[in-house]
Amino acid sequence: MSDERSSSNDTKQPPVDYGRATWNSHSSAGTAGWSEIFSPNAWRHARFAGFHQDDSESQEVKALSRRWAAAESAGDVRWIDDLLLDDFVAVGPRGELLTKEQWLARHRAGTVRHQQLDWRELHVRVHGDAALVLGCEQTLATYDRRAMATPALRVLQVFVRVDARWRMAAIEHCPLVAEFDLAY
Repeated sequence: MSDERSSSNDTKQPPVDYGRATWNSHSSAGTAGWSEIFSPNAWRHARFAGFHQDDSESQEVKALSRRWAAAESAGDVRWIDDLLLDDFVAVGPRGELLTKEQWLARHRAGTVRHQQLDWRELHVRVHGDAALVLGCEQTLATYDRRAMATPALRVLQVFVRVDARWRMAAIEHCPLVAEFDLAY
């Protein structure tokens, strides 16, 4: 007697909608549709339904996030130092971790100098005394006296309210890449 049950691998799932990008679990190339969702244009234009808030608190956090970008661009160490919590942590685009002192040291030593820091497409979500800011960053800068242009980055900032004042607790940078190798 033959077994006519289909395996779970044969079951076709409908595509999942991620704004303009979709995850199609059965692409014809056998790559499971990753190129579709890791396309920079797909993520850059993705809709964040339900993520964005537009109340006075979220506007305050958005303005603070924009002020952060201006301070980073100007190398305003004093202002950045005041914004960052003592236990601030940063995750760079290659996964490297930086403490507050390491973040500030880049500016103090002149290791990083921004010619342009484009900070756009900001989406804010406030949860009580915590707020998330999701945006896109692209930078023209010098690093160790070498010119560099970063790829477009998706950036997540975490703010917390301490003593009635918003402070940055963390920041994470994620490159918007056209292809992503998922070799597990």
